[in-house]
Order: sequence, then structure tokens, then C-alpha cells
Amino acid sequence: MTDKETQLWKELPDPLLKAVACLVTVDAPEWSGNATELIDGLDGMNIQPNVLTRKLNIGADRLWNEYHIRYESDRTHAGRNIKLILDISEA
Repeated sequence: MTDKETQLWKELPDPLLKAVACLVTVDAPEWSGNATELIDGLDGMNIQPNVLTRKLNIGADRLWNEYHIRYESDRTHAGRNIKLILDISEA
């Protein structure tokens, strides 16, 4: 029982964040568009745009810490824009 209590807890990989990391690479270090366009770029993700935005808002720190991808979001009259930028110096 002592071994389990002293081991560090590690979060399981988030499939959404991993899919974003596959989209934003050294070859294409920047992506911008709306949530619907991002879903189209994420192969195999069946998720609603508002859920995607919420999960990215919650997982922004983890996206940065694990994949060195900065997440930015802003709202305009046309809708919400998402910008993902890979920090190549950290990758």
C-alpha cells in the first residue's frame, strides 16, 4: 500500500488535445479559424463546436504544458475565432 501512496498521479492523455497537437506541427505551426473549421481539421472527432471551445478553454494550460501550443480565442460580430500557435523554440 505504501508504493501506491507515494507514486505521482498522472493525468490520462486527452484525445482532443492530442488531435490538436497533430494538427499544429512544426510544418504548420499556426492555425486560425472558427470551431467548426477546427472540428473539420481534427480527424475522427465527433464533437459540437460549443463543447470544443469549452474543452479548449479548460485545457489551455495543459495544451501549453504538454504540447507547447498556445490557445487564443476572441469573439467578433461574425462569431468566435480560435488561434493555435506552436512555440517552435519549446517544441
